[in-house]
Amino acid sequence: MILSKLGKAMKAKLVLWILAGCLLLPSVAARTPPASVSRLQIANLEAQVATKEKLVEQSWAELRRLNGVLIEKGLAVLEVPQAIPEELAAMEKVDSLMGQSFELETLGRQRMEVLRNLRSLYTEIRFLRREARRYREEWRESSQLEGWWTLILMPEDLRGEVYFIQDGTTITGEYSLVSGLKGNFQGSLINGQLLVERIDSLYGKMGRLEGELNSSGRRIQGTWYSYDVMSGKPLVGPFVMVREVEDLEQ
Repeated sequence: MILSKLGKAMKAKLVLWILAGCLLLPSVAARTPPASVSRLQIANLEAQVATKEKLVEQSWAELRRLNGVLIEKGLAVLEVPQAIPEELAAMEKVDSLMGQSFELETLGRQRMEVLRNLRSLYTEIRFLRREARRYREEWRESSQLEGWWTLILMPEDLRGEVYFIQDGTTITGEYSLVSGLKGNFQGSLINGQLLVERIDSLYGKMGRLEGELNSSGRRIQGTWYSYDVMSGKPLVGPFVMVREVEDLEQ
């Protein structure tokens, strides 16, 4: 009723406003750090593999059970009298053998179904493991800095904690120094060379870090620069960042 009373121009504006609002809604991937997404994907794939491996165990157990029954029933079917029995007894024996043979056919179909299921499970497990391996390789390549680091600014030996988020070559993060200063980092990591600007939560851009990530991926060493020329403190000096061991083991 309300929409029917609106003019075409107002309806168009309303539609555009709704679409704009939808575009502004952040997706789960947008709210979650890229490396964390990969880590969740890997964990999900590994959980699926574990579930299917349990199904494999159950299928093999069922196959062993069916094999046992088939052997038992098969031996019974093979018991044919040496002498031809009398007509009535012969008919009963034939009916019994036909029933046992039908039961063997049913068991054979069940056994084939278990074998098909096993083959399907092994194919799925192989695919899931390949996908998990691919995500691990992509995660290693695209999240060299992802996680917690301990920052040491020298020569004052000023320490703090840093959490980096990496999306390709783009680096963002947050830092907190024991002096009480805190804020964000924005910059890049290209060919192991780190360049990030330090944006203080109160004063804005206050400096930058330029360093190099070592081959182990656990240490960054370089030079810090301060833009606070009126502070009377050093405007340049060395720094070291060391990755948290616990974060590496996750």
